[in-house]
Amino acid sequence: MKKLQLVLLFGVLLFSCQSFSQKSNAESILGCWKFKKIEFFEESEFNYQSNIEAKNTVVCFDEKGKFTNKKIGVDEVISGSYSLSADGKTLFQKSAADEFEIDTDATIKKLDANFLVLETEFGVMYFDRIKD
Repeated sequence: MKKLQLVLLFGVLLFSCQSFSQKSNAESILGCWKFKKIEFFEESEFNYQSNIEAKNTVVCFDEKGKFTNKKIGVDEVISGSYSLSADGKTLFQKSAADEFEIDTDATIKKLDANFLVLETEFGVMYFDRIKD
């Protein structure tokens, strides 16, 4: 009987921790983040230029599952929807750019009050929170 109670307690704790992680990331990601840099897994001239062009880009996430991506000083805004995986560790984004829908996903490596670090198939992206 004690073993069954321990197993049930462990199951409840495990479920609670996963639920807290998702809720925590879902709440923590809200707001605006300024792109800092990207570390590509493979270096090339294109990657260097992409890093320079992405400077001053701000991505904002709202509580309705929408995001915007805007470069400071440029009028064009890319928008779309986002969601998090059940464990809160993967960010899924769907944007409508031009006529093509673009789906991307990234693993959340770090997310706290000040920093967001995302790993994609091509590299690791670093963001700083924009304080209101």
